[in-house]
Amino acid sequence: MTRSCLLLVTLALAISAGAAYAGKTTVKIFEIYYTNAAELKDVVESLLGPEGKVTVNTSSNTLIVVDEPEVLKQVARVISSLDRKPKNIRITVEFVEKSRLKDLGIDVKWQAGGHGWSIGTFPGPSSGKNLEISANASTASSHSVKKQSLLIMEDKKGRIFVGKTVPFTEYYRQYGYNNGYISKNVTFKDAGTSFTVKARTIKKGSKIKITLEPEVSYYDREKKSFSVKNASTSIIISDPGMVVIGSQNDDKNSFNTNFMRGVSGRKSESSFVMILRVRSENLK
Repeated sequence: MTRSCLLLVTLALAISAGAAYAGKTTVKIFEIYYTNAAELKDVVESLLGPEGKVTVNTSSNTLIVVDEPEVLKQVARVISSLDRKPKNIRITVEFVEKSRLKDLGIDVKWQAGGHGWSIGTFPGPSSGKNLEISANASTASSHSVKKQSLLIMEDKKGRIFVGKTVPFTEYYRQYGYNNGYISKNVTFKDAGTSFTVKARTIKKGSKIKITLEPEVSYYDREKKSFSVKNASTSIIISDPGMVVIGSQNDDKNSFNTNFMRGVSGRKSESSFVMILRVRSENLK
């Protein structure tokens, strides 16, 4: 069925929906272009008055809203801000040893973050220059883990892995004659540090909100198994922008400290920080 036919069906549904209401309420059909209409239903419902009602037509990806004209104007403004063409978010990440920054004379201005993380910036007018010096010098040394980058669409998840892949032998019983026999299969699993990242532009594109879900995995040779711990934090950065992320304390047993020590993929007492650069790009 063509979109025009779907809209005619939607219009018929809107007329029937509006017939049940009298007085000052009117019916308006909102075509949703870039977002799933069902995902906007809860937001629209929160704006409606006592007599208001919203219906989702999944076939035409539209919202049928019944309410007073002033409320419908507000609904239109909110939908316009939410239903927009998504952007790509380019993210570059580099893990740098704290002592390396100190050797380069770069002083991070730390602020308290959430869930045990510290959020920092490079203050001063020459911060951008210092940051490039830090990045170039540290990448070429043993004090840094190789820089990585990814390009993701808004609200879609990406993943960066820092560590190593190790062989993991799985034993299982292959059943057959004489009670079967033991067989084995070697698989390769990630051991070290990784994180998923999700981002979207906010404040009319002037800022980017990033949600990080870091994960540290440890390989127990005695138990021949992996144990995984994770946590998450959200950060708001200028577009384009840069931020430094570190652990909030030096407790050896804390997840955050282990995360920043585990990025090297080896047992280390060194502490790393994560330098994150982000910028949005229009879809071509």
